[in-house]
Amino acid sequence: MKNNIFGIVFIVLIIGLLAACGSNNDATGEDSSNEELDFPTKSLTGVIPFSPGGTTDSISRTIAFLAEEELDQSIVIQNTSGGTGSIATQEVYEGDADGHTLLFAAENQNLYRTTGISDLSFNDFEPIILLGREVPVFVTHVDAKWDTISEVLDEIEQDPKSISMMTTGPVGISGVVSSMLNKDFNLVPYDGAGEGIAGVIGKQVDLGVVGLATALDYVTAGDLKILSVVNDEPLEEYPDLPVLAEERPEYAEFLPWGPYYGVYVKKDTPQAVVDTLSDAFKTSWENDEFQTFLSDNSIIPMGYSGEEALEFQQDWESKTNWLLHEAGEASDPSEFDIPKP
Repeated sequence: MKNNIFGIVFIVLIIGLLAACGSNNDATGEDSSNEELDFPTKSLTGVIPFSPGGTTDSISRTIAFLAEEELDQSIVIQNTSGGTGSIATQEVYEGDADGHTLLFAAENQNLYRTTGISDLSFNDFEPIILLGREVPVFVTHVDAKWDTISEVLDEIEQDPKSISMMTTGPVGISGVVSSMLNKDFNLVPYDGAGEGIAGVIGKQVDLGVVGLATALDYVTAGDLKILSVVNDEPLEEYPDLPVLAEERPEYAEFLPWGPYYGVYVKKDTPQAVVDTLSDAFKTSWENDEFQTFLSDNSIIPMGYSGEEALEFQQDWESKTNWLLHEAGEASDPSEFDIPKP
């Protein structure tokens, strides 16, 4: 009898222990799912693929400074220029996919494959946030005979090569916009927008295409005048500036268009890390200080993350690569599975 009672008690104890273990496992699983992500565990590195001083540099440093507080870690900025940004892009791609290395980039990576710059593209990275879009403008020296871009286009149609235009290469603002126009300008190469603007002011070249924020300083100084905004509608801050799509509706299909700026991590970074970074940068993007920066620099706010960022990026990639291809400046985008818009 004693043995039977002992056996029954033993069985009851075992069942109780198993139930307790199951209960603890459930609780542990519940706790671990609610446990805060241990990220970042150290300071982050922010790689900017251009030299200090440009728009990519200034917008990246502004958002990084604000994001440091949200992430409770420093972001060490590193400028790695060269290869139209491809050297820095390769560097981040070869690093760990742990979210501790950020690529602060402009739009150029969308055009690497079709122009032979690199085998990489933004398909190899995950967008954390797209910050804003810059609006290009056509500029000429202040005493030039033209007052609208239509006057320029009418003249170049009648007399090809008679008007010179600065270019910084096919993947820059000036290169893409000149391809968009598809007119026979006399293209004069410059190493950068600053040198190109100096050429326009000095009357070494007739026409330039630069970002609006860059142009405004020279317009205010009385050195340049704006012939047209490369956009599909008037700008809220500058409603009196002429708009390309309104002057020449045949270009409306390409618009709006402009360089944009974003923050990326390597593909295959854990989704929880991507989400943490996106939340931190979105809060920083919404900060009044950053919004003032965008406004002061005439950059159109975006703030896109996740699917919204991917959709915008894919549309931009498709539109711009096919535009360059049809202008003879890029290989067939279909070879890289880039659909025609």
